[in-house]
Amino acid sequence: MRHILTKILLISAMVSTLIIPVAQANDNTQMESLLVLNAIAYRLLGEVSFYSLQQGAGRTEQRLQQVITDGNDLLAQMEQVDSVLLVWQQAVAFIEQHKDVAATMSDVNFITDLQQHHQPLLVAIAEMKGRYEEDAVYPYSRQRAQLALEHIVAEYMYFNINVFGGHAITEMEIQNNNRLLKSLFTELPISDQEKNDLQRKWSFIERTVLNYNKTSAHFIVMRTADSVRDGLR
Repeated sequence: MRHILTKILLISAMVSTLIIPVAQANDNTQMESLLVLNAIAYRLLGEVSFYSLQQGAGRTEQRLQQVITDGNDLLAQMEQVDSVLLVWQQAVAFIEQHKDVAATMSDVNFITDLQQHHQPLLVAIAEMKGRYEEDAVYPYSRQRAQLALEHIVAEYMYFNINVFGGHAITEMEIQNNNRLLKSLFTELPISDQEKNDLQRKWSFIERTVLNYNKTSAHFIVMRTADSVRDGLR
């Protein structure tokens, strides 16, 4: 009898050691996806703002549609994201219905309405991330760098349409995210040369971005951010 109990305990211990890593792996996968989705959500704001600043010219519409596609594809692969999916769809629907307004800035309420549709998306993602942050064990330096980059670019672009649209915004996290982004460059699992390349590219627009309330160079900022973004993939 004692021998049987010992075998049962050993089997139970083995099963437990298998279940825990699987659960952690699932949490890690979900957390990684949420960080990427968070970055896409900020990029959505950045791209529609860029679309507005460029008056819908060039490839700005294709860029915007690509971000929407990326978000749709990622959400389709994720589990238990109904609350996020709903606000994502609402934000995308608002943008698609108001692209003409964005390109011409023919409605002074567009900027405020855009924020009102976008903010619930960020809140929903933050709430879902909170469920996994405690159990996630990976550093996610690449995904966190992507998020910091998109947060900076989104705020820079949105600030520009606010200023030129006669509005003002006061809550900016550009400086904090700039420090975070540069710190994460050093943590990326890439070669020193690749890290240096990313740092060099970012330094090209860093001063411009930090002087968001004094200078406007949205085209240069976006083009350089594209190059940095490619290096973070």
